[in-house]
Amino acid sequence: MNKKLVKEMTNVVEEFTAEFLKEVYEELGYTNDDVANNVGGAYDALRDGAELILTLVYGQETTERFNNMTI
Repeated sequence: MNKKLVKEMTNVVEEFTAEFLKEVYEELGYTNDDVANNVGGAYDALRDGAELILTLVYGQETTERFNNMTI
């Protein structure tokens, strides 16, 4: 994958994560630590949501390659 695409996809995930963390705090009172510890499945929801956003924007194959990158 080219660096520009990786950076763009990383930015999409970061923006989604920031919005997600804000909403779960406002709606459920979960803190960042709660999400990290998967309280109420919050981390799973974050991961699945980020993957869905990437798939909708970039397609399944690109998302799979992004998720399987070694960093």
